[in-house]
Amino acid sequence: MTDFQAWWNTVNNDLGNQDLQVEAKDWQFLYWRSKTPAQAVHHIQNYLETKKIADKYDKWDLRFLEQARVISTWSKDPSTKCGAVIINPQNQKVVGVGYNGFPRGMSDAQELYDDREIKYSRVIHCEMNAVLDAGHAAVGATLYTWPFMSCDRCTVHVIQAGIKRCVAPIIPADAYSRWGPTVEKSRRYLKEANVLLDELDLGL
Repeated sequence: MTDFQAWWNTVNNDLGNQDLQVEAKDWQFLYWRSKTPAQAVHHIQNYLETKKIADKYDKWDLRFLEQARVISTWSKDPSTKCGAVIINPQNQKVVGVGYNGFPRGMSDAQELYDDREIKYSRVIHCEMNAVLDAGHAAVGATLYTWPFMSCDRCTVHVIQAGIKRCVAPIIPADAYSRWGPTVEKSRRYLKEANVLLDELDLGL
C-alpha cells in the first residue's frame, strides 16, 4: 500500500466514506498540503464548501468580492474593516476602490480610531471612497462591498453616483443585530431607485 493509499483510507473513513466530488487535479494538492489525516479532513471540507459556493455564483462576482475583502484589510478601524470595489460591467475593469478610513492629509493615528466619537466624526466609509475614486466612471457600474452591504447613508450616495448594481455577502446574524435597521433602509432605497441588489450567501 502506498503512502497516498494509506492516507486516503484514513481520510475517507473519517469522512464517513462519502462519495466526494473532488476533482482529480486537486487530490494531489490536498495530499501535499495535509500533514495528517485530520488536517486533510479539514481541508477537504473547506474545499467542498468553497466549490459549492463557486458552483452557485458567478465567478466574477466572487473574484471582486474577494478583492473587496482584501482591500478591507487596509483599514485601520479596530471595529469593522470594510472594502469596496467598483467595476465597469461591460469589460470587468476596476474603476474605483476604497476602504473605511480618514481623509488624506489628516492624521490616521491609531488612538484616533480607538476613540469612537472622534472616529465617527472623521471616517469616510469604503463606498464613498470608492465612488470618489471612480468619478464619472461610477455611472452604470457595479459596486462590490465587504463584509456586507452599504449603510443607508452610503446607499443614497451610491444611488446618486449612478451605480446600477450592488453585490455583497449576506450580513451575518451577529452583525445584523447591530446594523439591521440601516441595512433594511438600504434595501428599501435600492429597490425604490431600481438598483439591483445581490446578496450572496458565502457562509460567513
